[in-house]
Amino acid sequence: MELLCKIFGHKWVLIKPAPYQTFGNCFYRCKRCGKGKTMHKWQRVPNRCYDNCEVCGDMHYLPHEYKDGKCVRCGDPAPLPREKLSYEESMANADEGIGSGGVRGGW
Repeated sequence: MELLCKIFGHKWVLIKPAPYQTFGNCFYRCKRCGKGKTMHKWQRVPNRCYDNCEVCGDMHYLPHEYKDGKCVRCGDPAPLPREKLSYEESMANADEGIGSGGVRGGW
């Protein structure tokens, strides 16, 4: 059977999921050799930083790509640079703990 796939290529068929499964079901099996694999059909979602599979609904998240202060895909503004604290300021913040009952503040 694998010889047929080497000559003619695989003949992929989508395996239908159980009715209670709604996402992540892009599993295909070759009718000739029985080999299985997951293949998504990604479609770009306009103004968002993710692609959507048109078969199963899975999402593939993409990193923001900033240019001129905003993301070229979704339009989100670029994060502002954080101000670097001096050693004394960072130690003063560490002594305060987290909230009123921080690690150093007791329980």
